[in-house]
Amino acid sequence: GVTACAEERASARTTLSGSAWAKISNIEIAISNLNGLTIPYGTEFSFNDIVGPRTKAYGYQTAANGRGAESLEPDGTVESRSVGNENTYSRDVTSMEEAFRELLFLCDSVGYRLRKEKKQARCVTVKIKYYDFKVVTRSRTLPLPFCDTDTLYKTASELFAANWSKKPVRLLGVTASGFDECEQITLFEDSAAEKHGAVDESVDSLRRRFGYNSVVRASLMEKKNKKL
Repeated sequence: GVTACAEERASARTTLSGSAWAKISNIEIAISNLNGLTIPYGTEFSFNDIVGPRTKAYGYQTAANGRGAESLEPDGTVESRSVGNENTYSRDVTSMEEAFRELLFLCDSVGYRLRKEKKQARCVTVKIKYYDFKVVTRSRTLPLPFCDTDTLYKTASELFAANWSKKPVRLLGVTASGFDECEQITLFEDSAAEKHGAVDESVDSLRRRFGYNSVVRASLMEKKNKKL
């Protein structure tokens, strides 16, 4: 079926000229899973979840991975180097209060994914796209690794406040990167951080049991009610 869209936000085209047959075949299989996909506002998009396993059982072939001379084995795994989320708004964000609420919404999902994937990050990046399509990205590296939503949101909101030009915002994005190779993901420096970590663990537990949207932060209830 065909899903009608009010506005096309992005498009891309390539001839794949000169690419090996195996690489073209892999891309065609991946595209077939993305073709016609509609992502509702406010939902989390995962390329890996939509495309599915890149294995021989699904028709994928050994091919160059696009990062040099190495080859990608279909049954191998590719570790993500960042975890992020972004939203494009049908109505521009024009106030600091609204921007902070949107950033919390994004940080909530990114923090959840960090903990779900047992990752700790050191770097936070905020992406701002204005109504005139000018894009600004700003990053900050923290002294200690983190995976809690509070640290992520505090850093992201500070980056936004320091760099917002007061122009209407069409898109906001938050990305966590600079992962530490560490299995223990609950490192707390003080009682406040420990409290936030405990809250995150409780929320994550409920979401794993009843679904991600089963728990909404109180400060995001206004955002949710506006969409009803």
